[in-house]
Amino acid sequence: MPVEEKRSRMHLLREVIRANNVQVWAESFLNAALTVQPSVKEAQQSRRDSYGEDTDLALIASSGAPDQRIA
Repeated sequence: MPVEEKRSRMHLLREVIRANNVQVWAESFLNAALTVQPSVKEAQQSRRDSYGEDTDLALIASSGAPDQRIA
């Protein structure tokens, strides 16, 4: 690959990384997680109505103790 093409590709890669760093990813991930769609809310309410209680499952950490709750 010619040197100029390598430079151009590296420049583009660095721009993508600069614009999409871990902070941007974390913020967008958390915003998406906190935004509940109406259809999801309706499904949760329907499930609660069917069973008479909140049946949401606790999240389990993927590392550490097998039963370590994170939420």
